[in-house]
Amino acid sequence: MKLKHKPEDFKVEEIPDREFLDKGNYLILRLTKKNYNTEDAVQAISRKLGISRKNIGYAGTKDRNAITTQIISIYKGSKERILGLELKDISLEYIGYSNAPVSLGDLKGNKFIITIRNMDKEKKIQEKKKIPNYYDEQRFSGNNARIGKHLIKKEFEEAAELLKKDHKYGETIRERLRENPNDYINAIKTIPRKIIQIYLHAYQSLIWNKTVEKYLEKEREQEKIPIVGFATEIESEEIKKIVEEIMMEENITYRDFILREFREISLEGNNRQLYQEIEGLEIGRLEEDEEHPGKNKVTVKFILGKGSYATITVKELLK
Repeated sequence: MKLKHKPEDFKVEEIPDREFLDKGNYLILRLTKKNYNTEDAVQAISRKLGISRKNIGYAGTKDRNAITTQIISIYKGSKERILGLELKDISLEYIGYSNAPVSLGDLKGNKFIITIRNMDKEKKIQEKKKIPNYYDEQRFSGNNARIGKHLIKKEFEEAAELLKKDHKYGETIRERLRENPNDYINAIKTIPRKIIQIYLHAYQSLIWNKTVEKYLEKEREQEKIPIVGFATEIESEEIKKIVEEIMMEENITYRDFILREFREISLEGNNRQLYQEIEGLEIGRLEEDEEHPGKNKVTVKFILGKGSYATITVKELLK
């Protein structure tokens, strides 16, 4: 089985969770992109327009190796200028205006159209209504979770050493440390805040996955599992025991999620649905895979709630 053989095999469209106006301080646009993750696309737009990155908001992070469509907001953006923008593999379409920026979580869910390739001839796809809501591997790509753990544990030198290897931000980190060899915190702060949050959330997600894996060793029906943060309170004694055993193994405490060095970043904690519902599932017919002779391909369509992973869904449907 192969996913994302090419961007056209993996299409995502956000389902917004807000209304749009004819006037407002924030121009709302539909961003369609490929070969960019969301943050890189937004930074490319801000550079091209010559505006602050902070003036652009979005609701969800979308992958690079896909064709994705999502809403963004631009503070006091010029409709004519923005719609005339030319950037490779990025297009912008006018939707309306709003009196508030688009921010993380401002969506109901996502529609997916996915072509699964390199399938064995006898492989079947099962119809399922819900599956465990695990975070998938793209959440932990590279050293994301390791960097997040070092930041949580205030091991800033170790975090900076890993960040120095990053293809995008590594040179900035190295340059800052050449000027101030022991100023690891400010070197890390040269990275955009949203990227730092990605590292921290990756580590929280790793703990959540480990918690769910242990919890599901028996048949369970608990609706939500905590995403650990400094204000986490767990009612279920069983889940609390599992979480605290994992935290002991990781050598962390709840208070470690207070990052005084990065005050603008809050890791209070939250809850995440244990299961994800699969809506509108459509399974196409098996066809010859022209990219992999002797193998099959199939296209599936479905809708997931925000924060759930289509790649996890496909893996579960193929089990």
